[in-house]
Amino acid sequence: MWCGTWIPPKKRGQALYCTDKCRREAFKERPCFYCGMAADTRDHVLPQSFTRTMADLGARKSDVVPCCRECNSLAGSKVFPTISEKRKYIKQRLRKKYEKVLEYYNYSSQEIEEFEGFLRQAVISGLEAKRLTKMRLRWPRL
Repeated sequence: MWCGTWIPPKKRGQALYCTDKCRREAFKERPCFYCGMAADTRDHVLPQSFTRTMADLGARKSDVVPCCRECNSLAGSKVFPTISEKRKYIKQRLRKKYEKVLEYYNYSSQEIEEFEGFLRQAVISGLEAKRLTKMRLRWPRL
């Protein structure tokens, strides 16, 4: 995505975005391809470690998708046969990471009203974390 900023010829093949500002604008309001959270990074569908080796053999660099930092980190440099397999793997890792959050008790509104102070805030935060985690695991089928 080129916005008109001059890029030195040696860097033109490497730069997907001419500046960090362009990168941020490109992913603004775009969800993570894997979980639906706000995307603040890009994920190389084929990891850079793999594409560097492929580039040495004359192959093209891989495509990228908008991605949140957590999903990008969970995927690591593993290579997957399809992007669907990669999404499935990331969701398994998210499910494992947030296993305790998903087991959080579903308090009713009446029960929450009975709590006070820090306990009430902790319960509300726990329920919100559970809701958010479930949403991420269902993405893109909300």
